[in-house]
Amino acid sequence: MNEKCEVNENSLAHHFSDMKKYVLPLLVVVALVIITAWFFFFKKVNALEGVPSSALMVIQVKNWNELNNTLSTTYSGMEVGKTYAVQKLKTELQTVAELLSADNSLKEIISSSQTTASVHLTAADDFDFLFTTVIGSINDNTILNRMQTSPKVKSVRVRIFKNQKVTDVMLNNGSQLTFTVIRGILSCSFTSFLTENSAMALMNGKSVMNEESFRKTITTVSESGLNVLVNYKSAEVFLPLIFKQEKSLLLADAKQNGEWVNYEIALSNNDIHLKGIGYTEDKGAKELEHNLFENELLATIPDNAAVVNISNTSSDLNDSSTTALKYFLQWTSSAKAYVVLEPFREDFSNQSALFVSVKNISAAKEDLRKLISAEGAEPVPSDTFLNDEIFKITDGSLLNHVFKNIIS
Repeated sequence: MNEKCEVNENSLAHHFSDMKKYVLPLLVVVALVIITAWFFFFKKVNALEGVPSSALMVIQVKNWNELNNTLSTTYSGMEVGKTYAVQKLKTELQTVAELLSADNSLKEIISSSQTTASVHLTAADDFDFLFTTVIGSINDNTILNRMQTSPKVKSVRVRIFKNQKVTDVMLNNGSQLTFTVIRGILSCSFTSFLTENSAMALMNGKSVMNEESFRKTITTVSESGLNVLVNYKSAEVFLPLIFKQEKSLLLADAKQNGEWVNYEIALSNNDIHLKGIGYTEDKGAKELEHNLFENELLATIPDNAAVVNISNTSSDLNDSSTTALKYFLQWTSSAKAYVVLEPFREDFSNQSALFVSVKNISAAKEDLRKLISAEGAEPVPSDTFLNDEIFKITDGSLLNHVFKNIIS
């Protein structure tokens, strides 16, 4: 009897020992399944997770259709809309929306705040956009079926990249849109390797969200409806590509404000108001605020501008100057720009110009005529150009003295 009990006890102990061999691996597998399920089905995804760390700019909006309307109806918006970058952005985003127009829910997602646009270099002298958007449970087959109904589509090719399905959509105009869907995020670009880079970011976690300086500047989209995050670590490389030279120089000083800078941008008829935050590891966060230009000031700056010093404060006039107080203070507005121009052809003389916005054109003309008279000259135009009168001030150092705070 005792011998039988001993055998049973030994058998039971052996049985538990065998169970231990399988229980631990089984628990690990169950834990991994739970974590994976949470990661894919419960964790709130963010379109920024699909933006590779190579991004030069990240653009977030409340609504892309509303932004397009602002670009078309405000003076500053129309000026910004003339840039190659914005024209390219509008064309590509409109094409994506048209390809998905057969599905109203997808079309609405593309035009909503869920869609983020980021800028990436594609060559030494060119760039393209990557679009990432949260589409939830919509899969790539649904998107492909919607696109295939578009008359813009010529052919479709589905391929595998790093064990992920990637689809190349060839359009009738010769361009190609490449898209993939990973973890509920649609990534698409008219440059195929940008879509592939986005897929890698979603798989290995090496996105902009992995950078501390980027995370420190992220906020919800501002009331103005437009946030642009700029990677100033690469500013000297990409700013000349995206903006015309004289406009890129207006933002050059911001390179000192952080590695990543998040601008809340408000476009109006009078100016472009920039308000945001920059962050560097050594200096921490820094609040920023600029008025880029007022009314037609920016439009007056010539394309051959080599150096631009922009100011938007009312304290630029030399208060110690009697001339400034008497002939300039009444009508001078806050926006001013001192510009050094590139020489034309063989003329290498120093060419510079001062641009000043005015609050009252009539008062400005009257005071300047009085100034010319005070110098002992006749207050009559020395020349005309395109029906505009040109006056000459004989004292060449006068403007240097009156506006020395900006010219210096």
